Amino acid sequence: MKDFFLDLLLMLKDPTYSTSLLGSMLACVSLSWIGVIYSLRKSSLVGEVIAHSAFPGLILGGFVGILFGANEMSFSLLFIIGAVITAYIAMRQLITLQRKWKKSADSSLMISISAFLGVGVLLASIMQTINPIVYKDVTIFLYGRTATMLQFHVYLYAFVMLCMLGFVVTCHRRMKILEFDKTFAKFLGIGSALDGLILFMTLVVVIISLRSLGILLLSGMMTTPAIAARWWVKKVSSIFILASVLGLISAFLGGYFSLYIGAGGVVLPTGPMITVVSASITIFSILFGIRGGIVLRSIRRLLFSLRCQEENLLKALYKREGKASIKEMKDFLHLSVLKVIIVLVRSRKNISLLSLFEIELTKRGSKRAQRIIRLHRLWEVYLYEVGFTKNRVHVFAEEIEHVLTPEMEKFLMKRLGNPTHCPHKQEIPKFQRNYESI
Repeated sequence: MKDFFLDLLLMLKDPTYSTSLLGSMLACVSLSWIGVIYSLRKSSLVGEVIAHSAFPGLILGGFVGILFGANEMSFSLLFIIGAVITAYIAMRQLITLQRKWKKSADSSLMISISAFLGVGVLLASIMQTINPIVYKDVTIFLYGRTATMLQFHVYLYAFVMLCMLGFVVTCHRRMKILEFDKTFAKFLGIGSALDGLILFMTLVVVIISLRSLGILLLSGMMTTPAIAARWWVKKVSSIFILASVLGLISAFLGGYFSLYIGAGGVVLPTGPMITVVSASITIFSILFGIRGGIVLRSIRRLLFSLRCQEENLLKALYKREGKASIKEMKDFLHLSVLKVIIVLVRSRKNISLLSLFEIELTKRGSKRAQRIIRLHRLWEVYLYEVGFTKNRVHVFAEEIEHVLTPEMEKFLMKRLGNPTHCPHKQEIPKFQRNYESI
């Protein structure tokens, strides 16, 4: 760990590295904000469309430069102009496919990406044959030249980020209205003007960042930070803040790993490395995010399943006069020995061991079992009232009894007039007031 910080300190003292790192971080913040905007519009792949559609424009600009014998400075300008034109055409095509031809968002995005990328690869193959030197200059735009950033680029990216910040602060409320209540937005006159402004800001950020960061980094950073942020926070303002933080972290770690690993003789372009780090953060968020991450959902499902089995155990014991053998419970619950042991451990306050193979309900467990049976039979009465037959209500009640809340229980009591027996003429246990302590 000490060596890590020493290496990092030495790298930060290097003006070339610190300049490229700061420029990358500023650009990634702007790109992450654009990604959040399109994520809220349920069009996260728009960034991919813009980045990939710029590729054929770069090559067309190269062809024009070859045709007129342009110098190095003119080639750079032609590359940028071509990228702007094809990116704009791609966005107009996307809008046409969705609004006029009534194609779905996914279909429109895939058509645009595949069409422009295919044209770009075809033109690149032709250019490689005609002029390999210009072709090599074009491929720089795929990976970027982060290491060659100058102080001018840092100031430029800082200016762009401030413009994006002003745009987000002043227009985020309108964007929320436009995306979440289109009728109200239309009433307020919010629509085409805001769409045009978003498109303009997107093109500005993409084109300015294209040569330094590359198409791969642009497309990745306009997608992954926004997706990752939505697995942790819910508010729109919080998503913007967290996405920018994740963009900063991705740029910092990507730049560090690119230089640190590259020092060992392996060449790792900074742009793709930043994208890899950002994608790794996104995968981590999908797995462990507090807003429905895969691991968290799996744990919740497991805990709910164990709670259901525990309640089934208590209910079965209560129906057997509070006492039964472990083998009987295992056969009844259809569980493995390990799961039976886990359920028994979870129920340690509700059951007591009479011997190594026999269990008995405690007073607390008996009360809890009565409440489960009460909820089951109340739901049977409700289903019977709304038209289900007697032989069907039991199956449905077996599932719903584990999720009925105290509020729902009170609603059923009021709705059904506090019934005393279920449709099968079985007595419904009395209401328990201190259900929180059970």
